[in-house]
Amino acid sequence: MIENGEAAVLRRPGFDRVLPWLFAAIVLWLVAAPYPGFVGKVALRAVDLAGLAILSTFVLVTATGPRLLVDRRLLPVHAAVTAILIWQTATLLFSLLRAREGFGALAPLYRPVLYMAALWAGGAAAMRVRNRHILVFAWTALVLNAVVATAQFLTGPGLAYYLFSGRSEEMITHQYGSRIIGTLGNPNYLGVLMATVAGFFAFRFATGKGMHNALAVIAGALLVLLSQSRTSLAVLAGVALVAVTLSFFAGDTGGRGRVVARWLVLVVPAAVALLVLLSVLGIHLRYLWTGIQFVFQHGLMQQSSFAGRVAVWSDVWQRILQNPLVGWGPSTRYLDITFVDNNYIALLFRYGFIGFALTMALIAYVVARTWNAARRGSTAGALALMLWAGILLGSVTMDALESMRLTPLAFALSGVVLAAPQRQRA
Repeated sequence: MIENGEAAVLRRPGFDRVLPWLFAAIVLWLVAAPYPGFVGKVALRAVDLAGLAILSTFVLVTATGPRLLVDRRLLPVHAAVTAILIWQTATLLFSLLRAREGFGALAPLYRPVLYMAALWAGGAAAMRVRNRHILVFAWTALVLNAVVATAQFLTGPGLAYYLFSGRSEEMITHQYGSRIIGTLGNPNYLGVLMATVAGFFAFRFATGKGMHNALAVIAGALLVLLSQSRTSLAVLAGVALVAVTLSFFAGDTGGRGRVVARWLVLVVPAAVALLVLLSVLGIHLRYLWTGIQFVFQHGLMQQSSFAGRVAVWSDVWQRILQNPLVGWGPSTRYLDITFVDNNYIALLFRYGFIGFALTMALIAYVVARTWNAARRGSTAGALALMLWAGILLGSVTMDALESMRLTPLAFALSGVVLAAPQRQRA
């Protein structure tokens, strides 16, 4: 007997050959879709909702909805996302009644729905997705961002920036004049994705998958540096640590001695190659190095952007303590601020400790499953794990956990792992 709807899949051989490549194209859309802020906010919301529509359509076309609903491997995630959606709905309705906010306050509710659609899309494709499909996505995301970043680096603030950033042209010129944003619209988000890609290919190299992976590591690390984001640099270091740890626990590596040797072979030449590239290209990274030097000389709390964040976090934390269980809803207008720049504190503020606990329990479960799958050789598991590591680390100074691009991508890859963990081997 063929489990998990495999029999139904086998009846459509032509479609089944296309299905995994269609899935790869859809997840690529999540990180490469234009996001032109100069067109207006309506267009940006349309791009967000297009992702939900594409993922949902994919699930419907594959006709796997009923199977995914009862798949015991996905049931814990279904239950957690449903609980999060119910809690957020209750919190937002309470906030709407209490603060007399407009019904626009209910807009954040489509995030859990988007994440579930992404998880289902991964589950729908799981029986046909193989190693090569995940690798094609990772390489394409890297190359595409390298091409866009090169255009941004050579031309400066212009169309290559405006097509991918939701911010105004004036803000782009002022804030990103010497920094690249790739297709993610923000140096920090680009840094998280490229740190993920670099960590993923570094893990593959360390476990004996070929020298070409080292080239991808160098390219990904270079894009992180060109973003000139201190957050991205810290995320890269954290993801690298996850990759190192995973490589020592993975099977079929030839022994830990060989893993250590491969890491040495990778890290030293890669560092030299990056220095040579920066020197040859005449790239000085003044914004990044000046900030790092200031922190070393004067301390992190004297750095203006971090000190400003800490002040905001302190104010928000005091508000959290006034309503710790339920939270205050999606709006931060009580504090006269636009961004909290810490997704953990933002979640506590919006949905209280209950909503925060539900969200983190869901992510902990998914991360544990991707870790186990990656250890057993799942390529999708390794990439999903690196992405979750980047998102969780980046959320300390940005809203990565509620990203409309990175988080759906993480859930889509995790859906592949959860629905058919034995299928995707590195």
